[in-house]
Amino acid sequence: MSSIDRRCAAAGITTVYHGISFAAGELGVRDTRIAEQVARAVAAFTASALVDHRVHVRYEITDPESEAIVARLLDERIAGLLSFMDHTPGQGQFKDVAAYKAYFGKVYRRSDSDLDTLIDRKQGESGRAFARVQRLAALAREHRVAIAGHDDEGRDRVDFMRSIGATISEFPCDIKTARAAHGGSLATLFGAPNVVRGKSLSGALSAREALAAGVASCLCSDYAPQAMLPAVGVLVDELGLAWPDAVRLVASNPAKAAGLHDRGEIAVGKRADLLVVSSGHGFLAAETVWCEGRQVLGTGVSRTQGRV
Repeated sequence: MSSIDRRCAAAGITTVYHGISFAAGELGVRDTRIAEQVARAVAAFTASALVDHRVHVRYEITDPESEAIVARLLDERIAGLLSFMDHTPGQGQFKDVAAYKAYFGKVYRRSDSDLDTLIDRKQGESGRAFARVQRLAALAREHRVAIAGHDDEGRDRVDFMRSIGATISEFPCDIKTARAAHGGSLATLFGAPNVVRGKSLSGALSAREALAAGVASCLCSDYAPQAMLPAVGVLVDELGLAWPDAVRLVASNPAKAAGLHDRGEIAVGKRADLLVVSSGHGFLAAETVWCEGRQVLGTGVSRTQGRV
């Protein structure tokens, strides 16, 4: 955690949500008992950290085993954000069974028989999944924990997420879904690496396309914290956004979407989360960082060239 803490400070990130998946039996994720231990470790660490660390619980809705764990983390105020994932073939990231098998068969080297068993289990739980979502969403609302959809596809999915109190649509699958979410009061969230690379790593909707269409509300670090500030530079230099508009995508907009009304902008009464940045090496980088008024990175601005 200390290493991650320093990486976030160096990347200019003063509030970070650690995405922890709760998806028993899924491929590529840790055991749910270990996931709970990690969530508790993150929550315990933040009191002594350089920046503010929070827990983003990512719940796979076809997993009945993890519902009780997620509920416990909500009740104990460990979860700071709750997102609902559904990787069942036929929607979202995997449009059909063939796409699902092509990905998991290649990445995890599983046989068709193994994958058929997993698909059958997921599809068998789909009828009970939305009741679990309703219960957990009600608990999240009770504890004032922000709710997000994940890989949302279609207006019906957007409308459902809104009906359970979601404020975020994380990685909408296509431009129509992004437009429905953005126009319907959900903050649409895209990855900063997507902006920097010019495309999604998984072949999903391009963040640049969403920005050009005016349907992108926020950027997150996704899998690369170091991409956040360079993404702001791309927004300004390549996509023509004004500085205030670019900064809002990584500061005030995400803060509002997550229900963190004490940060995200420089204003009287708000947290003093402040950055001095430079572009001396061809991309934006943090020179000095303050988190809640306490300096956590840098000793000055001597290398700052051109932009402060």
